[in-house]
Amino acid sequence: VYLPSAEAMASTPAKKVISAVTYGVSSILLVMANKRILYTYKFGSPVVLLTLHLICSLFLLEAWNQIGLLGLRPFKWKVALKMMPLCVMFVLNILISFFALSRTSIPMFTTLRRMTAIFVLIGQWQVLGMTPSRTVIKCVF
Repeated sequence: VYLPSAEAMASTPAKKVISAVTYGVSSILLVMANKRILYTYKFGSPVVLLTLHLICSLFLLEAWNQIGLLGLRPFKWKVALKMMPLCVMFVLNILISFFALSRTSIPMFTTLRRMTAIFVLIGQWQVLGMTPSRTVIKCVF
């Protein structure tokens, strides 16, 4: 499990803007590429696609860490085991998203994916009795 160091987390406003723009652009391109691979080329194995994404991500993280673009803490099994349930749920979420992406249009997929935060807020309120702060509600809507 890679966790950023305190030095890597300290950033300037310009770095924050660059990070946000990079995240947005890569997110859009990734959805479009996945849709093309899954639908246009009729690639029938989202699990293989997910595995390739994981391998590429780990490779890039390690490469950027080696050249100094990231400052990652060393791997620790204790932390990895604590994070395992969260990681499994995240991978299941992505896997279900790949199946959904292969069966819906990009606008519908993006709309449903963006509504996830709303459903989480409603679920927390209904099931857990938690009321989110006004700031959280403003960010979601």
